[in-house]
Amino acid sequence: MNASSQLSNRQSNGQEPDVLGIAEIFGHLLQGGIARDVIGIDENENEAIYALGYFKYSNGKYADALKLFQLVVLHDHLHRRGLKAIGSCLHILQRHEEAIKPLGLAMLLDPADPGPAFQIAECMLCTGKKENAVVVLDKLVEEFGQIHEHAGIIKKARGLSEFIKFKKIID
Repeated sequence: MNASSQLSNRQSNGQEPDVLGIAEIFGHLLQGGIARDVIGIDENENEAIYALGYFKYSNGKYADALKLFQLVVLHDHLHRRGLKAIGSCLHILQRHEEAIKPLGLAMLLDPADPGPAFQIAECMLCTGKKENAVVVLDKLVEEFGQIHEHAGIIKKARGLSEFIKFKKIID
């Protein structure tokens, strides 16, 4: 019997999940499971929530989108697009320090995607951490500079890094 059905059995009997049930759920997560398995939400339902968040984001409703993307990641802590979306919402809402964590997690889940690292650099720049931003931008150029599919973001990273360095000289 999986963690979701065990929790459902307790709840259908009118019982609140007890400490043993919570321990079983925790064990499920420690064994590599994700919360949506326990909650009983399937991948399609979670993707529908993501799609609604994307719709809200596309229509400038960033605070509403943020809540939906957070729900997606609550259900699946390895949902890379959800983590990127949370970071993007926080960045747009000018909550730059908070944006760095989900973007960093997204970067770890897909190190072949330079997008989260670029956004981290932007957030660092917005919080006055220019030197850190330059380090991240230069590392992006070094790691992804020869990959044609990332030429656009690398051009931005190179340009932003050079601008920060130039601005530092004239200030």
